[in-house]
Amino acid sequence: LIPESVAYDAASQIFYVSSVYKRKILSVARSGEVKVFASEADGLWSVMGMKVDQERHVLWICTTAHPQMTNFTTEDKGKTALFKYDLNSGKLIGKYQPSDISKPHWLGDLVIDSNGDVYATDSVTAAIYVVRNEGKQLELFVEGQPFISPQGLDFSRDHQKLFVADYSKGIFLVDLKTKEVKSIDAEFTLLGIDGLYYYKGSLIGVQNGVNPQRVVRLTLSKDLARIDRFETIEANNPEFDEPTLGVVVKDRFYFVANSQWGAIDESGRLASEDKLKNPTILQLKL
Repeated sequence: LIPESVAYDAASQIFYVSSVYKRKILSVARSGEVKVFASEADGLWSVMGMKVDQERHVLWICTTAHPQMTNFTTEDKGKTALFKYDLNSGKLIGKYQPSDISKPHWLGDLVIDSNGDVYATDSVTAAIYVVRNEGKQLELFVEGQPFISPQGLDFSRDHQKLFVADYSKGIFLVDLKTKEVKSIDAEFTLLGIDGLYYYKGSLIGVQNGVNPQRVVRLTLSKDLARIDRFETIEANNPEFDEPTLGVVVKDRFYFVANSQWGAIDESGRLASEDKLKNPTILQLKL
């Protein structure tokens, strides 16, 4: 698969797992039954970040075309989109792409606010986009500096601000009303964070761009201006092979432990079977 992310539907107790290489989404029921929920037939490229909108019972996903996926064509290089699926029918009900096709794009992760608005990061042509609830298009929200490679993102408790992890620069706080962007201060390295999740006054980060790769908990100051405490909650796990994205369910964090991105070369060739491991989702009690 080369899995990238995991999402969860509390209503059905189903997990969804995305595939970078196979261009599909699997559903995993509580019984352990695995089904193909969506595939390349829908026009999917590599499936990146995913989130379930529980209130509207839809699954939003980021999908991006690049050489490390099956059936790649050069005509698709640099293309990306947000797809919206109805979880009751399994049907694709929306597709949203950047209007500026003169630049390459890579939508990698997303988050959904209480109104149903979806925000997504573009890590190649640095930007944050938004699709408004019942909106018809992907709108540019902020772009360029100070971002270089924005990745995971999540809202503050009141949904008035947005935390954004930049792989090359650390964590930023975006005011959703004014669009002001501020860097969050820390005495610890905040580089190399992929997935980012708000949880009870702290941020859970999957930091796969450092050695050792790890999952960290970052305790925020009350004014959200700095990180007061840095705690490593998982590192040096033998299952780790570039951990990526996950989902917080109540007091537990479920995440992809071994995406195995290094098992695909630049021409899209997958490593031999003896060098691959079964995809593993781990859970941590927070």
